[in-house]
Amino acid sequence: MFKFLSAASFFNLLLRGLSMGAKFLLSIYIIKFLGIKELGVFGVFQSTVTILLIIVGLDFYSFNTRKIIEHPSLLSDYIRNQAVLHLVTYCIILPFTVIIFYQDIIAFKYLRYFFFILVFEHLSQEMFRLLVALRRSIIANIVFFIRTGIWVFILVCLGYLSPSYNTLELVFKFWLSGSILSLLIGVIYLQKEYALKWFGKIDLELIKNGVTIAFPFFLGSICYKIIEFSGRYFIDFWFSKEEVGVYTFFSGIANTLFVALYSSFIIIEAPKLIKSKTEGYEAFQTKLKFFKKGVIRIALLLLVLANIAIYPLLIFLDKQKLFDSIEVFWIMSVSITMWSFSYVYHYALYTYHFDKRILIATLVACIANIGLSFILIPRFLLVGAALAHLLSFLLVYAVKYFLWNKTQKEI
Repeated sequence: MFKFLSAASFFNLLLRGLSMGAKFLLSIYIIKFLGIKELGVFGVFQSTVTILLIIVGLDFYSFNTRKIIEHPSLLSDYIRNQAVLHLVTYCIILPFTVIIFYQDIIAFKYLRYFFFILVFEHLSQEMFRLLVALRRSIIANIVFFIRTGIWVFILVCLGYLSPSYNTLELVFKFWLSGSILSLLIGVIYLQKEYALKWFGKIDLELIKNGVTIAFPFFLGSICYKIIEFSGRYFIDFWFSKEEVGVYTFFSGIANTLFVALYSSFIIIEAPKLIKSKTEGYEAFQTKLKFFKKGVIRIALLLLVLANIAIYPLLIFLDKQKLFDSIEVFWIMSVSITMWSFSYVYHYALYTYHFDKRILIATLVACIANIGLSFILIPRFLLVGAALAHLLSFLLVYAVKYFLWNKTQKEI
């Protein structure tokens, strides 16, 4: 496959692969050198930051990116408008996050890391999206790798060579350093290439319009993250951080199945599927069948490989509590496979601009997930959380399948 890639494409793919590997490595590092409980603490911290990134961002990038692509000469104006919006969301949202610490969801000793990581992680994330919109893929992926990857490799090497450094505080310090450094590199690059004007007129009407247009995307993102992370919070509420650590580990490993599928197949074939619409409905259906067959085959192959590879990994980690909960991984890996299958109908609906129907599927599954978590987790603990996750993604698949069949009759 690689012989068809340009040097730039190969470099971008390499950086994304290393970043994915770093995320996997970080979980192994925390489990091996810090403990299962610490991974639980990190899991709740990370989940909270991820959800708040969406809330403070409002998915405004989905609107702003389109504007920048359409009118690149107004880049400074669009960046300035977005910066003002985020300044407002920071002022509104951040003070309320203190409740998280008063409720002991996250310990107070991590408060100073939390706010800085949230702000700089968000700004770095928006920088990456901006660079992608400007088609600066190499520098965009360098920024992404510094934010998510390189600090993990340095941390693991340091922790291995000097075990006394192995603390969760050090993990947060490295995470924050990666976010700040990646943001600085992005800002320097943009300023050098585009000579941005940071001061000027603010278009409040445009911001208001952008927030309105981006709202369905924002709602969909929040609903998906609730499905993905709700189990961690319910387990933490009813049980302990150690159980959260076990669940975080297995769910994180399972999620790599979708990341691998997306990076190796979907990201390549989805644009071709979308483009095939211009050749007529029959051409699209032919391409959709190929896309469906590819997703199913690769997802099932990854499922089998993951359930084989998990055992050597558990032997290496040498944590009996993980062995005792292996059924959680079985369920979670099937759950992610069902989520992968749903992307066939996701892209079919997306191609014909039925975005609201995709949102309906996610919203229905989100509501179901919360109800299932209340019922299943107190009774079945980690298995209950995994089952709630599986049933939610089964529902996503079923609703998207139903809505696509309905859509075909309207095309």
